[in-house]
Amino acid sequence: MGSNLIILVCLIVLGVVGFYFYNFHASLSGENADWGAFGSYFGGILSPIISGVAVYLIAKTYALQKRELGELKKAQAKQIELSALTAILNSNLTNIGILQTEKSALQKDFGDEVLLKAEYDLASPKSLVGLEKGKDWDDAIEQQIDAHLKHEDYMDAIKSKGSYYVRVKDRIDEIEPEIDQLRAENEAIKTKIEILLS
Repeated sequence: MGSNLIILVCLIVLGVVGFYFYNFHASLSGENADWGAFGSYFGGILSPIISGVAVYLIAKTYALQKRELGELKKAQAKQIELSALTAILNSNLTNIGILQTEKSALQKDFGDEVLLKAEYDLASPKSLVGLEKGKDWDDAIEQQIDAHLKHEDYMDAIKSKGSYYVRVKDRIDEIEPEIDQLRAENEAIKTKIEILLS
């Protein structure tokens, strides 16, 4: 576009000069008055054309700068959002570490590993998912009932240690869902970051 405009301006200048010499002088004049008339003619015709071209170029430059500024603002907004998401992700990872440390410290309060046994027994029974009624089903139900009874025994043992241990057990029970929630939030944040980077 720029080279076409330069060619057009050059053709206009050559046309104006050529037209002048064709109509008024076949060769260069030695008279000052002729040069003055030529200057007036040349300036009078070409000044508005050159001014128009200058205005057009200024308008094109303004539009280009406006577009580039808009793209820069979008890139900056994207970078700010990316930084914010990364900060939240790092904060969540730190919080997960703190919660895991807290859980480990609380579990150490149970010197006889009562709590660990209670958690293990609840997690150990065979799942009922995919089982049909019959011997396997009955075995799984029996394991589930046995696990819950053992769990209740362990919980009674915890309660017998005192209210502090009950509060500790309650807090331990709260920690894992908090960790799961933070992990789920991190997965959603990672997806957003991947979308921003693509």
